[in-house]
Amino acid sequence: MNTWVSIRRTKANYPDTSPFHPDQIYPEYPFKDGPIDQENKLYGEVRELIRQLGYDSKHYGSPEWNPFGEVVVPGNTVVVKPNLVVDSHPLGTRGIYATVVHGAIIRVLIDYIWIALKGHGGIVIADSPIKEVDFDRILEQTGILASCNWLVRNGVPISTVDLRDFKAVRNSVGILIHDFQLEGDPAGYATINLGTLSAFHELDADMKARLRSTATYYENPVHECHDQERHVYSVARSILEADVIVSVAKLKTHIKSGVTLSLKNMVGVTNEKRWLPHYRVGDRTRGGDMHPESAQLSTRFHDWRYDWTSSHRAGQFVLRLLHSRIGGILDGYLARLLDWPRRPVLEPSGGNWYGNDTVWRMALDLNRIVFYADRNGEMREQPQRRYLSFIDGVLAGEGEGPLAPIPKPAGVIIAGENPIAVDIVGCSIMGFDWRSVPTISNANEYLGKGLAVDPDAIQVVGNEVQWQDVGGVRQNHLGFIPPRGWSESPFVITGRDA
Repeated sequence: MNTWVSIRRTKANYPDTSPFHPDQIYPEYPFKDGPIDQENKLYGEVRELIRQLGYDSKHYGSPEWNPFGEVVVPGNTVVVKPNLVVDSHPLGTRGIYATVVHGAIIRVLIDYIWIALKGHGGIVIADSPIKEVDFDRILEQTGILASCNWLVRNGVPISTVDLRDFKAVRNSVGILIHDFQLEGDPAGYATINLGTLSAFHELDADMKARLRSTATYYENPVHECHDQERHVYSVARSILEADVIVSVAKLKTHIKSGVTLSLKNMVGVTNEKRWLPHYRVGDRTRGGDMHPESAQLSTRFHDWRYDWTSSHRAGQFVLRLLHSRIGGILDGYLARLLDWPRRPVLEPSGGNWYGNDTVWRMALDLNRIVFYADRNGEMREQPQRRYLSFIDGVLAGEGEGPLAPIPKPAGVIIAGENPIAVDIVGCSIMGFDWRSVPTISNANEYLGKGLAVDPDAIQVVGNEVQWQDVGGVRQNHLGFIPPRGWSESPFVITGRDA
C-alpha cells in the first residue's frame, strides 16, 4: 500500500453556497456545461492535494486526467465515509464546522470518483453519528444534501445512508427520554466475531468484565459482546459490500484517544455503538482505566455514579423511571440527585485521559473488519477493499474534542492511501507525538502486514517547504491545545509553532 502523504496548506475558506461548484472549468471536469463559483477557491486546493499524490501524473492538465483511476474502476461501489458526528455545538455553525467534515471537501472527491467510474458504478455517502443526531439536518448544515441533489439531477448515482438503526432524544437536563427505530442500512448488518483476532483478546477475564461503552442506553450489553471467547461487532453491510472506502476524517482532538483522524473515523461503520468498549471501570491498579490512580474521591464517586446508572439494575431502574411519564415531573429533581456533588469534576474521568487503554483496541478492531472482512463478514488474510484517506483541517478542532472542540483555523488538508501513514502525519501537524497515541502506535501490530508502515519511509509531499518529511512536520507543527486529560502526557510535543 502506497505510503505517500499529501499535505496542502491553504488560505481558502469553506464556501458559503452549496452545491460547491468549482471556481473554474478544469480540463477533466465532468460537467462541462455546469455553473462555476469563482469564490470557491477550496475546490482547486483539494484538486491540488489530489495531484500531489502523483496518480496518473502523465495526463495531468488534460481532459484524460483520472487521478482516482488507480483505486476506483468502472463498476465499483464507492462508499464515502465522512465524520458527521454531531449536528449542534455550543459555538453554533462555526463550532459545527470545526467538528464535522464540510460538504465542500466531499463535493470535490465525488467529482473525481465519478470521473474514475466513467458512468458505471455507484457512490454512497454513509456514516453512523451519535444516537441523538438528526442525520438529515447535518447533511443540510454541511451542504452535502444540496450537493448530492445537484449531482443526482446531473446523472450521478449517489445516495446518502444513515447507518444507525435507532435514534434517541434527550430532554432539557440531558436525560434520554425517547428512542425510535430508523430504517438503517438498506443492505442490512453483519455480526462479526473477531475472537482471537481482537485487540481485546490479550486482556484477562477481570479486565474484560470491566469493559463499558459510553453509548449504553439503560443497559450495558458490552459484557455480552466481549468475553473470553467472543469479541463481537455489528457492521453495516454497505461498508462490507463496498469495493472502495474513501474515509474523510476531521483534524481534531479526542478526549479518550488523543486525536480522531483516519483510524478513529471507522468507528462510524457500526450501528451498535452500545457494543463498543470505551473504558474499563476502576483505575489501573484494579485493571481499569476510567481515571488515574491519584484521582480524588469526588472523581471516583462521579465515575462510580456514571457506571452505576448505566450498568447495574438499580441504576437502570432510576433511568427507566426518568424515561417514564412520571419522569416528566421528576427528572429535574432526580437529575440533580444523580449529579451530587454538583461541583464540576476537574480531574480526568470516564476514560477521558491518556491512560485510556480501551478505546484504541475498539477502533483498531473496527479497522481490521473494514479492511479484512469480506462481503459476507468472514475475516480474510488480505485486504478486501481499496481505500483512500482524506482529512479536513481547513477549520480544525482542539481542546475537548471530538463533540465540542474549540475551532482552530489550521488551513490544512491531508490525503493518502495508508491510514496509519496519514494519521502519523496528521497527528504530528497538530503538535502531538503519534507514538503516545495508542490508536496509531499500535496499528502496525494489530492491522497486519497489509497495512503496516515504516514511519521513516513515509514520503510527505506538499506546498509547505518546512513539511517535506515527518521530522519537518513535527518540528514545525501547529500547536493544537490538547484535551485536558492529555496535557500531562508525553503526547504533547514541546516548542509549539502556533
